[in-house]
Amino acid sequence: MAYVNYPYFSGSSFSGYAGGYSSGYNNVSNRRYSPVAFPKRSGCRMKKVGKDGVVLWGWRKNKSGMYSFYARPYSKSKHVESQSGKHWVNMFVTITNKSTMQKSNHSAMYDIDGNKLYMKELNLIANPKALNGGYWGTHIRKNYRR
Repeated sequence: MAYVNYPYFSGSSFSGYAGGYSSGYNNVSNRRYSPVAFPKRSGCRMKKVGKDGVVLWGWRKNKSGMYSFYARPYSKSKHVESQSGKHWVNMFVTITNKSTMQKSNHSAMYDIDGNKLYMKELNLIANPKALNGGYWGTHIRKNYRR
């Protein structure tokens, strides 16, 4: 019988092996109790301006680079109430690629009651009330069916 010189080998089981069982802090299902801090990949903030105005800004880091956005109402912004009773405001969004400094302008809808900004054409959402400093990233619908 050959001895396996594996760093996680402990007698009869591989306790730290990816396929084995582990009660360690770095287990994927146990991330929120982990002493190892995971790097933050996005953030979003909000500031109330004037009577009904809101300004949002945020950042996002992914494989393709570092991005930031700035969303604000513009002169033709309208408050609209949907059939479901939600209150919306259309906003003007500028997204900047920080590595190339290329800017792109988009339109977005801000949910006043839920404090979320939806960029439908890019499938992005910005939520300043999310845990640990907000979230700006991919929007995943709850009632999505394939």
